Amino acid sequence: MRLVVPGLAVLMSLVLLAGCGGGGGGGSSGGGGTTKYTGYQVSVVYSGNPTQMVDPGTLIAGDQLQMTITARDSTGSLVTLTSSGWKTNAPAGVASLTSDGLLIAVGSSNGTTYTVRGVSGGKTYEASIAVVAKQAIVTGLVRNTSNTAIEYATVQFYNASKVLVGETTTTRMGTFRASVPATTTRFTIDMSQADPTSAYYYLTFGYGTEEYIDGTTCLAPLPSPLSLTTANPLPSDIVPDLKTLGPPPPPTGCIG
Repeated sequence: MRLVVPGLAVLMSLVLLAGCGGGGGGGSSGGGGTTKYTGYQVSVVYSGNPTQMVDPGTLIAGDQLQMTITARDSTGSLVTLTSSGWKTNAPAGVASLTSDGLLIAVGSSNGTTYTVRGVSGGKTYEASIAVVAKQAIVTGLVRNTSNTAIEYATVQFYNASKVLVGETTTTRMGTFRASVPATTTRFTIDMSQADPTSAYYYLTFGYGTEEYIDGTTCLAPLPSPLSLTTANPLPSDIVPDLKTLGPPPPPTGCIG
């Protein structure tokens, strides 16, 4: 799957210009070798399973994870680069991190974010991390109609009273994982980071056979009831409506 997302050129330029600052990591194309890459970023995968990437801003207590530096090659495919010298300013009660990037999320950071830093190709990259308590785990994928993963989309979760109870951001693979209360019943997406100028996507998305609106006026249903013992994968991918395909269908599945 090619992971370059139309509409992210402006955002990726900001990440590159940020250098070592900011929660998404930074850097410039080229690295320390002869192969030219773009879009350098700190990424987090499950230890021993690099196919499962998670949002560093919503790590879950008990996680054993691997910090990585990722970039994109000339085809837009995601590559993992050699990295070392990992450090964090998180206290021991929140997370521990070895120099080779093995991170253990110990306990909730109670909304406080901390910094992790790693070195690749002679350059230092950093990201912000936060740890949340383990509750019901919801997983899913945000992609477009061409099966291209959409990164930086925010997935927001609500209870039956339409109170926001959790959120997370999609990874470079378009995947997301959130820890939410078992009473969570609905969700929506916010594309303002993935498509900051609304140049590529409407504020609507498909989920299953229904159409929904980005925002709290037309929320989509979660599997019910949510399990606290096993993960709760969404039965369908979330597919924002591309503007190049013409006007989107009217919303049909609103539950709030």
